[in-house]
Amino acid sequence: MGLSPPGVLSPCSVLTLANQPMAMPLARVQTVMALKKVLILNDKWLARVLGPRCAEDTAVFRECAKRLRGTEEYRVLGRFLDENPENRVIYLGDDGILARVFGDRVLDLYGSRTRLRCRKCGHRWWIDQGQQCPHCSSTSYEPDYTPPGERPPQKKILEALYEVTSSDEAYFVEPRNPPELIELLLLIIALKFTDKVTVIGEPLSHLRNLVRIENSLTSILENNE
Repeated sequence: MGLSPPGVLSPCSVLTLANQPMAMPLARVQTVMALKKVLILNDKWLARVLGPRCAEDTAVFRECAKRLRGTEEYRVLGRFLDENPENRVIYLGDDGILARVFGDRVLDLYGSRTRLRCRKCGHRWWIDQGQQCPHCSSTSYEPDYTPPGERPPQKKILEALYEVTSSDEAYFVEPRNPPELIELLLLIIALKFTDKVTVIGEPLSHLRNLVRIENSLTSILENNE
């Protein structure tokens, strides 16, 4: 996949937490060369690539999106998404830069501080397109993001869980230490449902216990069935 070498996305170590080949249904044999993959990134990664201001200051998001297009990370992400139309990036930040560049192939779990949502028709648009809905011309809108400290909308959480559980491989780049709750949830779910989970970042020693956590949870769930 486009994450090789992994150092392009993160100048750190790589830890494979799970590699559990599963019986392949006949319907998937023809698509074995195009496995579905999901990549989980956070604003810590973006701050390293573009600088902390891009992850914090909405006044420069257009400039930051332009700068991203000139990086090797942009080319790696592009190859990753083009490898299979079903591949997705889940972004755990609220700046909207990745969605601005790659469109709906990026799931902004927390939305974007640089995007508005029309209260009348639900249409979403970027803040630099004006304060009138491009779809219905309404001027009644609200920010399209989840404020810090609040839980993302359930619809987006379910969408993220679907992308993880329906993927063959999951890649987590520079997870926080300790991981935030939603990041930890996605990681544990990936360990349970995907064939392979790879974590890129450092330090990674605190994540090794997740294998034991996942095994314990699996045992508890099986015993309650």
